[in-house]
Amino acid sequence: MTDESRLDALQASGLLPRETWEALRATRSDAPEKTWAELLEGAGLSGASLAEGLRLTEPQEHSPRQELTEGYRYIEELGAGAMGRVELVEDPRLHRKVARKTLLHHQPGLAVRFLREARVTAQLEHPGIVPVYELGRMEDGSPYYVMRRVRGETLGEVMAACDGLDDRLALLGHFLDTCQAVAYAHSRGVIHRDLKPDNVMVGGFGETLVVDWGMAHSTHDALEVDVTVSLPTRSAGRPRSRAGRPRPSRGRPGRSRRRRDTGSRAAPRTL
Repeated sequence: MTDESRLDALQASGLLPRETWEALRATRSDAPEKTWAELLEGAGLSGASLAEGLRLTEPQEHSPRQELTEGYRYIEELGAGAMGRVELVEDPRLHRKVARKTLLHHQPGLAVRFLREARVTAQLEHPGIVPVYELGRMEDGSPYYVMRRVRGETLGEVMAACDGLDDRLALLGHFLDTCQAVAYAHSRGVIHRDLKPDNVMVGGFGETLVVDWGMAHSTHDALEVDVTVSLPTRSAGRPRSRAGRPRPSRGRPGRSRRRRDTGSRAAPRTL
């Protein structure tokens, strides 16, 4: 991997503010004798962030005996798209079935987006959002993350089965739960960007879960990075702005319009 590709991977990771990344790029050119560890520590990375930065900039060997994926027993495939799949696996340590999301194609760009997708979802600790249990690597070095297995039907399927107004009004509780989950995500600076009935799961015991955060955008990111779906398990839906970047606002140059989950405004009309 060249210095250029390592720096590109580091930029896409969102670990550094843009100005810090630009300074690091200049330092690398002026002082090629410095190790990546010295450069990243000088840029202010430490702990888990430093470890992730080193993983992106220094090649590492992957031994099957060192992988966290050991112990998961594959059961069946739950869904697959052009770039990835979701599998039902069993965790023998906790004796439970969980869902594992993996990449179909091991490419650096896709891997970076996949890691960010997992981290965005993991920071949203709310009863209405699927929890992430673990982030790890497969034997070939490609990433995976493990999350709660979601049982039930989509809100879209439940709505389609409604016989009349009373049945639809009975779903208002699920709609309000969805609003609460999305409001929490907004409070954490995360915009779902693909909110629709098919991305809301309704469980058999009153559960409501907002799923598929692959297109989510974090407004707290220091870098404007494309974080569009990295592992679609279904169609991505209607076309969006190119490369997932905000369109320039009219009025103040250099500013971007605040993104919104417009799907939430359409849901009451469908109910």
